[in-house]
Amino acid sequence: MKTHLPGRKNGYTILEVMIASALIGAVIGGTVSLAGTMNLQGETAEVTAVALNYQDNAARLWQLGLTPAEVLAVMPHVTNNSMLESAVVPYGTAPGTQVSFTSEGTVAMANSMGTLEDVTCSVTIRNPISSTHQAVALEVYRPSIR
Repeated sequence: MKTHLPGRKNGYTILEVMIASALIGAVIGGTVSLAGTMNLQGETAEVTAVALNYQDNAARLWQLGLTPAEVLAVMPHVTNNSMLESAVVPYGTAPGTQVSFTSEGTVAMANSMGTLEDVTCSVTIRNPISSTHQAVALEVYRPSIR
């Protein structure tokens, strides 16, 4: 059986209400912070995927036999392409230079099996929150065809 003290009414004290409010506020603050972090991570992942896909496509075109100049002519430009513009930092000021190629070299294979052409295909991934961008280089090989 529940007994009541004389002069005391049932209910919550102001201290209990303040503690509960503080706990709820901390949970809401943590949720908002987590949502912001998740949005930033999602944007970074999207930018990275677009830039690496662009680089891979340029490398595959070179492997098919195109020259670096032909690859740049075939690949999409950032003009009217907001997704590409937000993902890739252009090289220089000339349009169509989202990727760069080193000069083509030749690599001799072991056991006199011939030679391979090689080139380094580079792209710079735009950092969505700062000006510290990340350059990524990909070493690409193809049989000597020219």
